[in-house]
Amino acid sequence: ERTTTITTTTTSRVVELEVMQGSGGLGGRTGVSVWRSSLALLALLEAQPELVRNATVVELGAGTGLISIAAQQLGARRVLATDGNEEVLQLLQLNVDRQQSNNDDDSRKVEVRALR
Repeated sequence: ERTTTITTTTTSRVVELEVMQGSGGLGGRTGVSVWRSSLALLALLEAQPELVRNATVVELGAGTGLISIAAQQLGARRVLATDGNEEVLQLLQLNVDRQQSNNDDDSRKVEVRALR
């Protein structure tokens, strides 16, 4: 496993997101990597946080959870992060828990669920 730290700058603050990425037994899973497309979507959300602010966000196939965590940090009212692979869900939950331990606002937690 390795940690990727992504520093984002919104109009009002700098947000640092840390996500674990898998290796070893999870190496063949697509959900354990931060993909360039996720970074592109993150840049879009940073530039236009109104896309998620006060919104309900559902991420299907959330993988590492980068976008779900970012949406929560950018002001989404509710975030539901899903994935269909049990091992990836464990990594997703780990990332959400790590990020939320730094978040004082209990009302805006990222919820993790299995995609069935």
